[in-house]
Amino acid sequence: AGSLNVPANNTEVEEYALKIDWNISDTHRAAIRYNKLEQNVVRFPQISNSAVSLSSFWYQQPKTYESWMGELFSDWSENFSTEFKLSHKEYTAIREPNSTLPQIQVRGFGGTANNSLYFGTEQNSHVNAVESKELSAFGAATWYMGDHTVKFGFDYSDNDLLNYYGRNLNGVYVFNNLND
Repeated sequence: AGSLNVPANNTEVEEYALKIDWNISDTHRAAIRYNKLEQNVVRFPQISNSAVSLSSFWYQQPKTYESWMGELFSDWSENFSTEFKLSHKEYTAIREPNSTLPQIQVRGFGGTANNSLYFGTEQNSHVNAVESKELSAFGAATWYMGDHTVKFGFDYSDNDLLNYYGRNLNGVYVFNNLND
């Protein structure tokens, strides 16, 4: 069922960023950006004045966000310029419960009807995963023709998304008192 021994409750965050701007020439420039964030938080649900949960009920909430982008800007003449961008983003958040037990709530714990003890796997954490991957591409050209401006290009985006939410998959049990 677990214990009340609290693990180190440190939110761990690591973040990395890199940006490079390059003036290739007077008419061409490029930029590259990279970003990564990793975070892990320990969650203690159902801890309040009227409830306590054991360590099997707690879970970790790691998250990762990573992205990169490349851009190229070019002035081919006074009348014609182009820009291109390519980017990739990836996000992951998968709860890591401390057990595979069902959620178990015992009401009336400690002699008071409103008090509850929780252990097992928190019902929203039986399976809870979010993953997203996005690839984007953009290109545009601008052509100045006297009093007219002609702009044309493309914009592409592909996003794969997984949102797997398996609430109560392991089961949920509620006991009104220790004698039920």
